Amino acid sequence: MQLPIICPTTITTLPDFSFAPKRQEDKRKVVKLEPNQCKQSLSDVPLLNDPFREAATTNPSDLDPKIWNDVAATMDEYDDFIRGHLEQRIALFFQMTIVCHKMPFYFESSGEAEEQLGAASGFQLHGKKHTYQAAHSSTLPTLYAYPLDEWEAYLDKMNDSETAGKPECFVYLKDSQMSKWQNATNALPTVVNQMDSFLDWQGKSGENPREDRLRQTAIKIVNSVASDQFDPVEGTKEFIHSLHDRIQYCLTRKPDHPVLTKYLEIAVDYLNQMDDEGFFDDLLNIRMENETDRSEILRKVVYKKRFEIIRASQITDGRIKKVVHDAALAIGEPNAERLQMALILASTGQERITFQKLFCKTGTFFDENYEIFLKSNLAQAEKECQKFKKVNTSEDYQKSKKHLAIATKALADFQEFKPTMLDIKRFTRDNEKAVKKVLSKIHMELWQLRRSEEIFRAGMLQDLIKRVNGFTQREFVGIFKKLHPDEPMSQPMVSRLIQPVRAPRKQGYSSPECQRRKILNVEKGKMCADVLNIDPGVFFPCLFNSLIT
Repeated sequence: MQLPIICPTTITTLPDFSFAPKRQEDKRKVVKLEPNQCKQSLSDVPLLNDPFREAATTNPSDLDPKIWNDVAATMDEYDDFIRGHLEQRIALFFQMTIVCHKMPFYFESSGEAEEQLGAASGFQLHGKKHTYQAAHSSTLPTLYAYPLDEWEAYLDKMNDSETAGKPECFVYLKDSQMSKWQNATNALPTVVNQMDSFLDWQGKSGENPREDRLRQTAIKIVNSVASDQFDPVEGTKEFIHSLHDRIQYCLTRKPDHPVLTKYLEIAVDYLNQMDDEGFFDDLLNIRMENETDRSEILRKVVYKKRFEIIRASQITDGRIKKVVHDAALAIGEPNAERLQMALILASTGQERITFQKLFCKTGTFFDENYEIFLKSNLAQAEKECQKFKKVNTSEDYQKSKKHLAIATKALADFQEFKPTMLDIKRFTRDNEKAVKKVLSKIHMELWQLRRSEEIFRAGMLQDLIKRVNGFTQREFVGIFKKLHPDEPMSQPMVSRLIQPVRAPRKQGYSSPECQRRKILNVEKGKMCADVLNIDPGVFFPCLFNSLIT
């Protein structure tokens, strides 16, 4: 069973945690995501496209009303979607434990989304309305964080029977990629969402702690991970056990319910597979060997560093979003949309690509040659269509008609966006100083994250050489030269490659930093992976602003 992937995103010191505080005026918003707005990095969880809804839109008579009047039949038809829905819960909880591990906070959750992404509706079939609901992808859509020292002081006062005000909390990693995925929903038949609610918060709790309402259990596990009682893998395994036991208990309250029965079948699959060595490899999108003498220490090293860099990436993401949010408010913007587009417009090259990933927006329309390209593409499509029109039954003609329709729509979309584009350009000119100030702050955050990735690569190489393979630098260089005799490598070069991970031991050096430090690039990383007999992907975490060399 292939689980949804959390595509990765070492940091030695974390920045301050002045993430967006929870504000009373923040209202819960429902946002409909377009397909091209999906984040490229935290997960490759597929969108659950619904064949029944598509068929109902075009030809409702194609649908058998018995399916919708029979819950068990609906479950059979929706088997893949329901399985994917529950798999997302596992993957997203694992992601949550990674970003909360060893963090100095106490966490709570209301169980509701701060900004629900996605909405559901129904359709008419044979005179009867059949409904969907937006089922949460995550058991804990939003986390509220309290500084741990303030929370412990609050508990001490409560224990002493003193009147104590609850400390102020904030939305953890608000607006980051992680929070977007946690707030996402899947459009599923109403009965599925009803059973999710029964598992999460509506049903009674059993005598076994693992039979508690799932959200109660999940937040306890998150706090255990934050205090390092569990690592993310152990915490996720505990969650899978609790999910399984909670489903079993709910089945005693609703015997033979088709949704719960399907959930139990899937949960048993998880229990049987979660101890396999490759189970969490899939979630982290890395490939490693199984059942070898070094596989245990290899995973220990790789997982630890992956967790650190994913967490650092999401912290940086959240901090950048707060910088943009605050700047937008300072210049009187009700939301950050125009400022985000202004930042994309003001950037070029790799930085523009980073901002497009960060804000889930495209800067293509700002390219001066883009309109010329679209018109040229449309002209070519029209020419092809005329060419094959004489034989209108041919496959080529059908393809050319499809090409023409796509080209026509692309140009129409561009023309429709033109007024918005001009408005953004005006906005950028009118707020030039504010945009430059925001860019300066973002550059510092991105520089820190790039530095963290340099440390990640260097630390990974160091631990793989020494801890995993037990090589000395001399032995590593010897094997490297045998495999790649024409490539430069020496003991001093190995020292330079792992130098970024070392803390300075004295105030000054006689040699400049460029001669002390060498970044492990993609080409050299692949060669080092050959020597260490590992997949080169372990060196490259694919952050939203990852180094491209």
